[in-house]
Amino acid sequence: MNCDVVSGSRREDLRLVFDLPPATAFSQAITHLMLRPAFARAPFGHIARCVAGQVNRGHYAFAVRGAEAVGFAGWARSAEPVAEAWLRGEPGLSDAEASQGDCVILNFWQADTPEVSRFLVDRLAAMLPGTRRVYAKRHYADGRTRPLRLEVGRRAGLEPGRATADARR
Repeated sequence: MNCDVVSGSRREDLRLVFDLPPATAFSQAITHLMLRPAFARAPFGHIARCVAGQVNRGHYAFAVRGAEAVGFAGWARSAEPVAEAWLRGEPGLSDAEASQGDCVILNFWQADTPEVSRFLVDRLAAMLPGTRRVYAKRHYADGRTRPLRLEVGRRAGLEPGRATADARR
């Protein structure tokens, strides 16, 4: 099991876990997400297909404190046109479309606290070199969805590993 332990900070009890055996990673992701309201309401088939694809590609990571997962991220690598189509709600990505490109689609992001979210951002930035833009969708309890485009790295005039949000609709 690969894990990355952050030390020397307030978050020293958090670690990033990835590269688990596929069946273990899938089971832990489903178990973790099904207990969070935003994901518990989603259709199981959709969640299971997305998580299976992420796990099979190795595009996932858990934030773990002690023995408990306190965050999860799952993504796909893609070219910009594919990511833009996903953001518009067009049909899902093929495995080939989800495996390469300079854009990252974050289709699962769960963090129990803002601290865990910051930890995931910091660690994933280091894990995903060469990423130009990150795409995500923010789902709200009232049914609204906000598309997000996050410019990453020097192209946006930022230091590597830092991002800025562009919430164009």
